[in-house]
Amino acid sequence: DLDGVPDEEPHLSAYQGALEGEVSIVTFDVPL
Repeated sequence: DLDGVPDEEPHLSAYQGALEGEVSIVTFDVPL
């Protein structure tokens, strides 16, 4: 259910946090 960004700030923060978490995981998962 990540088709849209919630308008409420708390949910938006959690949404951005999840995206940053996924990006971090992907970034660290890449072999250097």
